[in-house]
Amino acid sequence: QTAEQAIANSQSDYYGRSKSYQTFVPPMAVDDQRAYFNFYGICFGVDLQSGKLVWRNAKFKDLGTNFNNYSFHQSSNLNQYHITVDGDYVLTTLIPQKEMNRYRACYRLIAYQRDSGKQLWQSNQTNESFISRPLIDGDQVYVISHQQNNKLLTLNCLQLKTGKKQWSIPLGSVVAGNSSNGMPIMPIPILRKTGDSLLILTNNGALFEINLSTKAINWAFRYPYKVDQSSTNHYYAALDEEVQLHSEGQMLRDANLVYFKEAGMDEVFALDLSVKKMLWKRPIKTSAQLVGIDQKNLYLLSRELEAIDRQSHELNWAVKLPVAAGGMSALLGPDRLWVFTSRGIFEISQTNGDVLEIYRGHDLTSLGGSIDFQRGLMLCISNQAVTAYPVGDSDPPPAAETDIETENKQP
Repeated sequence: QTAEQAIANSQSDYYGRSKSYQTFVPPMAVDDQRAYFNFYGICFGVDLQSGKLVWRNAKFKDLGTNFNNYSFHQSSNLNQYHITVDGDYVLTTLIPQKEMNRYRACYRLIAYQRDSGKQLWQSNQTNESFISRPLIDGDQVYVISHQQNNKLLTLNCLQLKTGKKQWSIPLGSVVAGNSSNGMPIMPIPILRKTGDSLLILTNNGALFEINLSTKAINWAFRYPYKVDQSSTNHYYAALDEEVQLHSEGQMLRDANLVYFKEAGMDEVFALDLSVKKMLWKRPIKTSAQLVGIDQKNLYLLSRELEAIDRQSHELNWAVKLPVAAGGMSALLGPDRLWVFTSRGIFEISQTNGDVLEIYRGHDLTSLGGSIDFQRGLMLCISNQAVTAYPVGDSDPPPAAETDIETENKQP
């Protein structure tokens, strides 16, 4: 059974149908040579200029067998798949294929060599499950984990070369919500480092600042957090928009100002770190995700793109878009931005939200997804393909140059 067939069959699985696998867009990390992806634990690197698959850690054809598993659908949290690259290291969090059939499987932290894809180390085979995207800083890695079946979050500092734990501090227990079928959902914290401080957005009702020298919490900003802890199972319940779009919490910083919106929340906050004071908050769609910031606006994306004025926190403009999948992001230019949707790449004016152009591109049958720019290439990652378009400084993307489809093109 192919992965494509297994994903389609997941709609008839008791736990699988609530995950919206069809709209999942794999996370990407990019450097000056390659783009790296984490597709349900199959990590691979793609050469930016040629589009060739450089390495992968497992075979795509084996994913279907492991994916078609009751225990995996019960354990999986798609937002826990992460990938990041720094120097010679690619770090990922994933459920290894050999563990996908385990009850309450843990997400492991694994390091690969950037050029060859050789596995360098893996977190210990314990009940520790890693939930945040690893943050690499020099020779150290900061990442948050919890013990499976335990809601206490722990901040870990690891050696990048070996994965050995140097120190850890507890952050407190989360109030985990439940999915529509009653399974607990752990929040996905966001880490940002500035100087000797680490900002942690818990996505669970608190923003922490950690002093890395003293290994202590400097301060915490808390706010009401609504959690659905009902144990009612709704097998035929329609999926919420935030589930279909795999909306994530996000935190953006500009000097001493921090803007954030948590996953599952219906408010966006502005905070002044210099005085530890909230400047403003305003209601927003639960499914909306922060995707960008410029001198004037804060941009949030769901099935519409909204521009919130940073000073007045009023809505400057909004435009509906055919957004149908996860990976929500926007590519910002000096006076316009681009969003990859199910109907192509939309070029939008940052001044008034007018749609300036629509580029259908090459990936015509996808649901859209994330967008990035590196070395003169506009990278579009959908639920089924990775496509790169060569662009100039101000030129629109022409016909596709490279296309990697995980099901059809294998080395």
